[in-house]
Amino acid sequence: MNKSLSLLLVVIWTIVIFGFSSMSGTTSNGMSKDILSNTIEKTNILPEHELTIEKKSDPLSLFNKIHYYFRKTAHFSEYLILSLLLINHLRFYKKKRMFLLTIGICFIVSVIDEVNQMFTFDRSSLLTDCLLDTFGAIVGVLIIIMISKRKKLNEKVI
Repeated sequence: MNKSLSLLLVVIWTIVIFGFSSMSGTTSNGMSKDILSNTIEKTNILPEHELTIEKKSDPLSLFNKIHYYFRKTAHFSEYLILSLLLINHLRFYKKKRMFLLTIGICFIVSVIDEVNQMFTFDRSSLLTDCLLDTFGAIVGVLIIIMISKRKKLNEKVI
């Protein structure tokens, strides 16, 4: 993969992240509930009565508890993917502090994303989401570090 394509992937993924966070809270919540409902229906991991309209509107229902963690996992995953794409791009520049730069850029994107949500209808901006996003980026960096260390070990053996 060349520099231009790797940069394009970073830009596209950042636009995807901002696209999701620019949706109104109602739209975003409804979309994630639909995805979760369809997943639950196809996998049969919850009894059918948990997917009724009443259960979906009850904030204390099992469905809504799962939905909360589903949305938080989405935050984490978005930035894990962003960190992997960033590392892929930054490797062309052979930066000594590539991993710290990746985490820093992901953190800045997360802060800008949360500020954007302050001005989006029916959305809230949470510091905990920034921390979760940054944690996703850190895990992405750790995955790459572990893979590259394993690769070096394998090269020494061969």
